[in-house]
Amino acid sequence: MGEAIVEGARVQVCGVCVKYGKPVSSPIPSRPISNTSAKTSQTISTAISHEYSVVDGYGKIIAHAREKMGLTRHQLANTLFITENVIERLEAEHLKPEHKVAQKIEKFLTIKLLEENIPGKVDKLREEMLSDFQGKGKDSFTVADVIDIKTKKK
Repeated sequence: MGEAIVEGARVQVCGVCVKYGKPVSSPIPSRPISNTSAKTSQTISTAISHEYSVVDGYGKIIAHAREKMGLTRHQLANTLFITENVIERLEAEHLKPEHKVAQKIEKFLTIKLLEENIPGKVDKLREEMLSDFQGKGKDSFTVADVIDIKTKKK
């Protein structure tokens, strides 16, 4: 495995694919991290580990809970200070609610729309998606491993 500049991007490539770019022999230079940067990256990593995603079928859950309370879309929208169009699009699942909107809806309708992302869940999904590809590297994949490179016939 090595690195090359391919179409302006620095990427890892196998020995065969290095011919499609300009080989890079020096490592990426690192720059010193200030205390501010370290705090920011720590905050970001903490935030990432506590991200939430919207549950499947959220539109039906919202519509059912709204109807169970005997509310129209207009009434629910006015109560939550959002537009009726947003409620309609959420129920049709043409729009995923932002985190704060989902929290408002959850609280008012007493339903569950958000689920915490489990860090290992993403890694497992990635492994499943890439299991069909046989990379040339030991534990990594290159772009060529995922797509077929088409060359011009001479």
